[in-house]
Amino acid sequence: MKFKHLITYIIICMTLAAASLRLSGQTTGVNLRPRVYLQGALYSLLPAATLMRDDLRAKGLIPMTEPYSVLNYQLVGGGGESISNPSVLQVTGKNAIVDWVIASRAALLQRDGDVVDLDGISPVNFSNINPGKYYVSIRHRNHLGVMSGEALDLNWSAVSFDFTDPSFPVNCTNSMSTIGNKRALWAGDVNNDGRIISQGPNNDVLKLFTTVLYDGDNIEQSANFISMGYLQADVNMDGMAIYEGEKNDGSFIWQTVVPLLFGPNIPEMFVLLECIP
Repeated sequence: MKFKHLITYIIICMTLAAASLRLSGQTTGVNLRPRVYLQGALYSLLPAATLMRDDLRAKGLIPMTEPYSVLNYQLVGGGGESISNPSVLQVTGKNAIVDWVIASRAALLQRDGDVVDLDGISPVNFSNINPGKYYVSIRHRNHLGVMSGEALDLNWSAVSFDFTDPSFPVNCTNSMSTIGNKRALWAGDVNNDGRIISQGPNNDVLKLFTTVLYDGDNIEQSANFISMGYLQADVNMDGMAIYEGEKNDGSFIWQTVVPLLFGPNIPEMFVLLECIP
C-alpha cells in the first residue's frame, strides 16, 4: 500500500511476553510499523475505500501536542509528545494527517492506516524498550482499542504488522469491525470508558448530548445545535458533533457500530467492550 495520509494520534501499548525478553548489548529500543484503520474515519465512504478522511487536519483542529495525557491515559515511557514541525499538519493529498493515536506513547496515523513517528515518516521508535517478544495494542481517543493475539518479535529493524488484515491474529473474537475486506477499530467510545453503549447507564449518546447541549456557543441550549472542534463526541471525525439531524453521531453509534457486527435484532442496551487486558 503506497497511499500514506497521516490521520490521528494513536496509542501503541506493548506488553512483554513472559520469558521472551532477549537482552543484548544494544539498548536503543525497537521500531514498529503498525497499520490500523479507524471505523469513524471511514463512515460514509465507499466500502472499498482505503483512505480515511482527514477532515480534522483540513479544518485546523488537530492539536500540536498529544491529547491523551489530559484524558488520563497511561503512557508508559511516553506522554507529552508534540509535533515540532508545523508543516507536518500542512501536508495535503495522500500524506495528510488526520489525528493522534496511542501505544504507550503517542504517534501519528496516516490515511492509509500506517502508524508513523512524529516526523510523519519514520517507524515508531520505543528507545527505552529492549528487543524481545511483545503483545502490541493500539488505542484511539473515541474508538475501542485492539491487541495482537500473539506476541510479536520486535527488534531494531522496523517490524511491520497489519491490524486491518482479517488474517492478522487479534485478542478476542469481534474485537474489531469488518468493513468490506478490511478491519477497523470500533468507533463510538465517546466517554472513554472502554465500552460502546447506545442506551442505558453511562451510554455514549448521553455524552454526545451533553457535549452539544452545554457547548459555550449553544446559547439557546438547542439539541439541534452542531458543535464544532476537536471533540470526543465527534464519532465520524468530521470536526462536528451532531446530536439530532442528518449524519448525527448517535446514529453512527447505534445504526452502524452495533448492527454491523451482531445484526438488527439485538437488545438496545447491548454493550460492546474493548478487549485489552
